[in-house]
Amino acid sequence: MTATTTRDDKLAYWRTRYRNSKAQWQTEHAPDPIDQMSAVDAAYIAGLADGEGCLTITWNSRVGVIGVHVPTIAVMMTSHDVLGWLAERLGTKVCRHDFHRADNPNHCPYWRVKIGGMRAIKLCQHMRPYLRVKYLQADVFIEFGQTYRPGWDHRLPDDTVASREALKARIHDLNSRGRRRRERAAISSRQDL
Repeated sequence: MTATTTRDDKLAYWRTRYRNSKAQWQTEHAPDPIDQMSAVDAAYIAGLADGEGCLTITWNSRVGVIGVHVPTIAVMMTSHDVLGWLAERLGTKVCRHDFHRADNPNHCPYWRVKIGGMRAIKLCQHMRPYLRVKYLQADVFIEFGQTYRPGWDHRLPDDTVASREALKARIHDLNSRGRRRRERAAISSRQDL
C-alpha cells in the first residue's frame, strides 16, 4: 500500500484479506459435527442428557475480563465407552474425574463430556424434540440463544443482562431438587393466584 491510497482503498484491501483468510480457515477446518448429526444420534444423546446430563447456565469470570454467561451441557457417568462415543459425535474430549473415597472400596471414577456456548445451544435445538425430562431446560437454552453472541457479552445492554440473569435463575430452579424445589413451586403457585 502506498502513501496515496485512500480510506476506501484501505477498507477494500482489509475486507478482501479478511474474506480470503476466512475462506482458508473454513477449508482447513472440518464442519461442526453437531450440524451434521443424524436424528438417531440426536435422540440417543437426548436420552443420555435426560438421564445422566446437566443443562445449566454458568457465570464465567476471568481475570481482567468482565464475566459472561455461558450455557453448558455436561454428561457424566462411569462408562467410558459410551462417553467416548458421545465425545466423538460432539467433537470434544472425555475428562476423567477420580474422586476416590477411601471408605468405599466399590467407588469408581466417573467420566465427563462437556460442551458450552453456541455449540450447546445448537445441540439443544437438535435434541429438543426427543427430550422427555429436561425439555424445559432446553427451551431456556434456545431462548438464551436469541441473545447469545460469543465475544460480545461485555457490551450488552442492561436489559439483556437482566433477562439472562432471569434465565439463569429459571434454569437453576428447574435443576434444583427436593424440598427447595417444592418450596419454590408452592411460592410461585401462591403468587399466580
